[in-house]
Amino acid sequence: MRVFPFAFGVLIAQFSSWTSARLISVETGTNITISNARLSLTILKSTGAIHNLTLDGQNLLGTNKKNKKTGIGPYLDCYCIKKGAGSYTPGYIAPKYNSFNGSDEKGTPFAGVVMSETLPESGQTLSMFWIVSGEETGIHTFSRVQYPKDPVGPTRQTLQEFRTLFRPNSDLWTHMSVNDELAAPRPRPSTLEKGKVVQDATWDVSAAKDDPFVVEFSDYFTKYTFADAWDQHSVHGLFGRSKKTPHTRLDGLDGTRTDSTEGTWGAWMVMNSKDTFYGGPRHTDLTVDGIVYNYMVSNHRGANAPNLTAGFDKTFGPAYYYFNHGSSNSTLAELRHDAAQFANPTWNLPFYEAISGFVPGYVPPSKRTTFKARISLPRNAKKATVILSADGIDVQDNAAKPNAYQYWGRVATSTGEVSIPMVVPGKYRMTVEAQGVFGDFVLDGVDIGKKIVKSWKEESSGQELWRIGTPDFSAGEFRHGYARDRKHSLAPQEYRIYWRSYDYLKDFPNGVHFRIGESNPAEDWNYVHWSEFDKINTSNWTISWHQGTMTNASSKATLTVQLAAVKSVSGNSHVSSGKEKSWPDLPFTVLVNNQQLKTWNIPYYHSSSCAVRSGISCYSTRHKFVFDSSLLRSGENEMTLRLPYPFRANETAKLVGQVYVQYDALRLEVG
Repeated sequence: MRVFPFAFGVLIAQFSSWTSARLISVETGTNITISNARLSLTILKSTGAIHNLTLDGQNLLGTNKKNKKTGIGPYLDCYCIKKGAGSYTPGYIAPKYNSFNGSDEKGTPFAGVVMSETLPESGQTLSMFWIVSGEETGIHTFSRVQYPKDPVGPTRQTLQEFRTLFRPNSDLWTHMSVNDELAAPRPRPSTLEKGKVVQDATWDVSAAKDDPFVVEFSDYFTKYTFADAWDQHSVHGLFGRSKKTPHTRLDGLDGTRTDSTEGTWGAWMVMNSKDTFYGGPRHTDLTVDGIVYNYMVSNHRGANAPNLTAGFDKTFGPAYYYFNHGSSNSTLAELRHDAAQFANPTWNLPFYEAISGFVPGYVPPSKRTTFKARISLPRNAKKATVILSADGIDVQDNAAKPNAYQYWGRVATSTGEVSIPMVVPGKYRMTVEAQGVFGDFVLDGVDIGKKIVKSWKEESSGQELWRIGTPDFSAGEFRHGYARDRKHSLAPQEYRIYWRSYDYLKDFPNGVHFRIGESNPAEDWNYVHWSEFDKINTSNWTISWHQGTMTNASSKATLTVQLAAVKSVSGNSHVSSGKEKSWPDLPFTVLVNNQQLKTWNIPYYHSSSCAVRSGISCYSTRHKFVFDSSLLRSGENEMTLRLPYPFRANETAKLVGQVYVQYDALRLEVG
């Protein structure tokens, strides 16, 4: 048995005060335990996962009373092997462990463990790092995947999913928190057991009429409801009260206080870095559904995942699993706020500098820099964001350069200034995006060591005749988008709920016919353009408007179509369908006064399962239809937007096959 003790001083926390104690790491033949005055974790060597985790004596993982299964985590998991569906949890075959310890420049001790396991049939190695610093009540994690230059055998084509999970099996946890606006009661296990499966990973739980989830939140449960975009996302997790405390309603997201003799608890994934992830700020992924996820890679909602080629080697992180203990009347919002203070890449820099030598592939803070820029923005720009990503490619596609980094920061509206800390030196593509502006600003070959000063002029193709929607890469302003579900007290945004909650044929019995200047986007334009609904052809949408006298008949007209998402026959696979299906691409057709324009064949690799997975903004794409303005006429004009019908995907999961698009914004210009 090995024991590493480290003394540290008095802990003064937001919710409790504890006397001095010691950070201790103990290794036996079967377990490795790291503990301080408040937090204790034990890794079971035969599984590669934490099986015992306590805070102030409270068991955070628990054991199910029926099946006697113990909760586990944080632990590492992937869809990254050739066998079967590709799922693999390292630690069960022949894991190797290495314990390490030290202290940072302030004298704060740390103790860590790395578990590594090599899959015999391919030679790929997965590694999981757990590190505790001083008196902190959290676990710093890193994760690594390697596929050798001379592999033993083949592996999965892509790193489809790479994630860590905190998977409790306890009734301690009663509520889920995604962001400052979205929280919900956790459904009872019996509710899900008795629920009706309506599609893959989605249940109708409406029969459980007394379950707080059904009463307060929704008649349907799916993990995709609780997905979120990484842009401003900082913290997600679980909240609970000690066992004897009665259920507390969360009719207000500030939390409802309840007097009790017991305490409150939080288990949080704090995203203090996202630079090793892919897809940029608009990437959305799963956060919490009873499990607290850290999704480093996935192809959810059409995201691109890196290819697993020989020589692949990448370390993801850091991330911070944080656990807190509040007083009996502390609220979810208060515990969440406590966790959010750590969601900053500049937090705990002495610690990260000190442990960098134990984490291969992690660039220490001392070798990073701050990027600065000043951007003159278009007049209508709101919430402008500067993105740094892999040079030469769209930020949504940066998985094509798997070892590149990504960063982003908001531009100050008043000054145009932006500052992004902790950037790894190199050449980047700089992209500037903003709500209210069509298109973006792109600059390749950016040296982040120099301040960039640029002016962004909004694209224009002449006089604007009309627009529908707000360019912001989402379909949220349309019917069933960001609108709130007022049938439930927590009023979730409608798009987050299972899509069949809304009957398109009843909402639009005559189809969508949008009249410029009269129709309301929030009511008269659906958040999804289905090619069919309940086997009824719904492939044509109509836009009509009255046009004044055309003064220049020889000019060109430009219709810009920006899509927040598109679903083609390829679904999320992004692999060409070859001979199995009719077309690998999705033909999108526009007719102007019954004259068909050149078809836009949307690439299959832009496809995403967005709306059916409770998404409102997935892989975005855009196209400009340029045509002779003589097709327009003075007086009444009509435009048809057409999807192919019949045109269906052969889904392997229990999902609908029809294709669809989700519009971001459209604009017609003449000039």
